[in-house]
Amino acid sequence: MNSLTSGAMPANFLSLAREIRDQIYELALVLNEPIDLAWDASRGHDLAPGLLRTNKIIHSEASSLFYSRNHFQLFERFIDPTVPLKPYSDPTISFFSQIGRNNAHQIQHVSIAFPNWRSDDAASEDVRLNAESASILTKIQSSCPNLQTLTAFIYHENPFWLHFPDGSAIHEPELVTEGLGPINDRFRAITSLREILVHFDFCPHDFVKREMESLGWKVVISSAAKLGSRPPRLCGDFWRRARD
Repeated sequence: MNSLTSGAMPANFLSLAREIRDQIYELALVLNEPIDLAWDASRGHDLAPGLLRTNKIIHSEASSLFYSRNHFQLFERFIDPTVPLKPYSDPTISFFSQIGRNNAHQIQHVSIAFPNWRSDDAASEDVRLNAESASILTKIQSSCPNLQTLTAFIYHENPFWLHFPDGSAIHEPELVTEGLGPINDRFRAITSLREILVHFDFCPHDFVKREMESLGWKVVISSAAKLGSRPPRLCGDFWRRARD
């Protein structure tokens, strides 16, 4: 076990230049892939949470880099393609409460399930976000004033237009336009955002892609080879140790 993993730091660590300390923090606490907040399975990861318990100065420096540099994934998708993507309203709210206000303010990169929309009744033309999607975006907006990038994922087993009756949106472009409007309004309400990405694991309809790009969103289409990959999971105990 190395000293970073165990939490033991050299006595003169704080005498190192801050740039050097930041490089060490990055090696110990920053991943190249998104961190899934909600998995509850036993698996390893390459983070060194013991570093956050060393002392108050190191905790402050390291946690700032950890939250600002990592990308946090606020949804669940299993390898089984028949299991639909699930947004996490309650766990998302719990996560922000658990890490504390100061740490949440450091977060710059998050991923969410693409918001679902619905009509209140079959005869209504009033298309709006469903309650869970709205709750997640409200929490992100209030908790992350320095958010820079928001990535919304759409997977082939539950494309967003299926939330209209009979999948009608794909045949009626005006419904796509109407449905994307309130979602864009909620995205743009997060005024710190510099980039909005919509990530498909299939090729979307050309009209859908054009409409999204007309709103200033960047559309990303992934290869099928990436469908089964899982981001690392961090347990609740980690977030308690990484709290303010």
